[in-house]
Amino acid sequence: MPQRLADAIGARSMILHWSHRDGGYEALGFCHFAPEWMQSYGETWAMCDPWFLAAKHPNRVNRLFLVHSAAPRTRFRQQPIYNDFLRDQGDGAFCCVWDTFSTPWDEGAIAAHRAAGAGPFEEADLADLST
Repeated sequence: MPQRLADAIGARSMILHWSHRDGGYEALGFCHFAPEWMQSYGETWAMCDPWFLAAKHPNRVNRLFLVHSAAPRTRFRQQPIYNDFLRDQGDGAFCCVWDTFSTPWDEGAIAAHRAAGAGPFEEADLADLST
Protein backbone atom coordinates (compact mmCIF):
# COMPACT_ATOMS: atom_id res chain seq x y z
CA MET A 1 0.00 0.00 0.00
CA PRO A 2 2.70 2.62 0.78
CA GLN A 3 4.23 2.24 -2.69
CA ARG A 4 0.84 2.62 -4.41
CA LEU A 5 0.10 5.80 -2.48
CA ALA A 6 3.57 7.18 -3.22
CA ASP A 7 3.15 6.47 -6.93
CA ALA A 8 -0.27 8.14 -6.95
CA ILE A 9 1.17 11.53 -5.96
CA GLY A 10 4.63 11.31 -7.47
CA ALA A 11 6.38 10.66 -4.17
CA ARG A 12 9.57 8.67 -3.76
CA SER A 13 8.65 7.24 -0.39
CA MET A 14 5.72 6.86 1.96
CA ILE A 15 5.63 5.96 5.64
CA LEU A 16 2.66 4.94 7.76
CA HIS A 17 3.59 5.93 11.33
CA TRP A 18 2.06 5.06 14.68
CA SER A 19 2.80 7.07 17.85
CA HIS A 20 1.88 5.49 21.15
CA ARG A 21 0.72 7.74 23.97
CA ASP A 22 3.51 6.31 26.14
CA GLY A 23 6.06 7.79 23.73
CA GLY A 24 6.66 4.68 21.63
CA TYR A 25 6.89 4.90 17.87
CA GLU A 26 6.69 2.40 15.04
CA ALA A 27 6.48 2.39 11.27
CA LEU A 28 3.56 0.20 10.23
CA GLY A 29 4.36 0.35 6.54
CA PHE A 30 6.85 2.07 4.26
CA CYS A 31 8.48 2.00 0.87
CA HIS A 32 11.92 3.06 -0.42
CA PHE A 33 13.65 2.81 2.97
CA ALA A 34 15.33 -0.30 4.37
CA PRO A 35 13.89 -1.84 7.57
CA GLU A 36 17.13 -1.04 9.44
CA TRP A 37 16.86 2.59 8.37
CA MET A 38 13.28 2.80 9.64
CA GLN A 39 14.30 1.22 12.95
CA SER A 40 17.03 3.84 13.34
CA TYR A 41 14.53 6.60 12.56
CA GLY A 42 12.17 5.39 15.27
CA GLU A 43 14.87 4.85 17.88
CA THR A 44 17.03 7.91 17.24
CA TRP A 45 15.46 10.50 14.99
CA ALA A 46 11.64 10.63 15.18
CA MET A 47 11.39 12.71 18.33
CA CYS A 48 13.85 15.34 17.01
CA ASP A 49 12.46 15.39 13.45
CA PRO A 50 11.03 18.88 12.78
CA TRP A 51 8.56 17.35 10.30
CA PHE A 52 7.33 14.80 12.83
CA LEU A 53 7.03 17.44 15.55
CA ALA A 54 5.23 19.89 13.24
CA ALA A 55 2.75 17.17 12.29
CA LYS A 56 1.92 16.52 15.93
CA HIS A 57 0.75 20.11 16.47
CA PRO A 58 -2.93 20.03 17.53
CA ASN A 59 -3.98 22.39 14.71
CA ARG A 60 -2.68 19.91 12.13
CA VAL A 61 -4.25 16.72 13.43
CA ASN A 62 -6.78 15.11 11.08
CA ARG A 63 -5.81 17.13 8.02
CA LEU A 64 -3.25 16.92 5.26
CA PHE A 65 -0.68 19.69 5.17
CA LEU A 66 2.46 20.68 3.32
CA VAL A 67 5.25 20.27 5.83
CA HIS A 68 7.39 23.02 4.33
CA SER A 69 4.68 25.49 5.40
CA ALA A 70 5.52 24.65 9.05
CA ALA A 71 9.18 23.59 8.76
CA PRO A 72 10.77 25.52 5.85
CA ARG A 73 13.21 23.54 3.75
CA THR A 74 16.02 26.06 4.21
CA ARG A 75 15.83 25.54 7.98
CA PHE A 76 15.30 21.79 7.61
CA ARG A 77 18.51 21.53 5.56
CA GLN A 78 20.45 22.78 8.60
CA GLN A 79 19.06 20.13 10.96
CA PRO A 80 21.09 17.08 12.08
CA ILE A 81 18.34 14.72 10.90
CA TYR A 82 18.82 15.97 7.36
CA ASN A 83 22.61 16.18 7.37
CA ASP A 84 23.38 13.07 9.39
CA PHE A 85 20.51 10.81 8.37
CA LEU A 86 18.33 11.72 5.40
CA ARG A 87 20.98 13.04 3.03
CA ASP A 88 22.56 9.58 2.92
CA GLN A 89 19.48 8.40 1.00
CA GLY A 90 20.82 9.87 -2.24
CA ASP A 91 18.96 13.06 -3.15
CA GLY A 92 17.53 13.11 0.36
CA ALA A 93 13.91 13.15 1.46
CA PHE A 94 13.46 16.89 1.27
CA CYS A 95 9.79 17.62 0.62
CA CYS A 96 6.94 16.14 2.58
CA VAL A 97 3.16 16.07 2.82
CA TRP A 98 1.75 14.73 6.07
CA ASP A 99 -1.50 13.80 7.78
CA THR A 100 -1.70 12.89 11.46
CA PHE A 101 -4.92 11.27 12.55
CA SER A 102 -6.00 10.92 16.14
CA THR A 103 -7.75 7.86 17.51
CA PRO A 104 -8.96 7.07 21.03
CA TRP A 105 -5.92 4.79 21.41
CA ASP A 106 -3.01 6.66 19.86
CA GLU A 107 -2.06 8.70 16.78
CA GLY A 108 -1.29 7.48 13.33
CA ALA A 109 0.22 9.40 10.46
CA ILE A 110 0.95 9.11 6.79
CA ALA A 111 3.92 10.94 5.32
CA ALA A 112 4.91 11.13 1.65
CA HIS A 113 8.36 12.34 0.63
CA ARG A 114 10.00 13.70 -2.48
CA ALA A 115 13.69 14.13 -3.10
CA ALA A 116 15.09 17.64 -3.43
CA GLY A 117 15.44 17.28 -7.20
CA ALA A 118 11.76 16.37 -7.62
CA GLY A 119 10.43 19.69 -6.37
CA PRO A 120 8.02 20.39 -3.53
CA PHE A 121 4.51 19.12 -3.08
CA GLU A 122 1.78 21.61 -3.91
CA GLU A 123 -1.85 22.08 -2.91
CA ALA A 124 -2.93 19.96 -5.90
CA ASP A 125 -1.00 17.02 -4.43
CA LEU A 126 -3.03 17.35 -1.23
CA ALA A 127 -6.21 17.09 -3.27
CA ASP A 128 -4.91 13.99 -5.09
CA LEU A 129 -3.98 12.29 -1.83
CA SER A 130 -7.25 13.07 -0.09
CA THR A 131 -9.41 11.48 -2.81
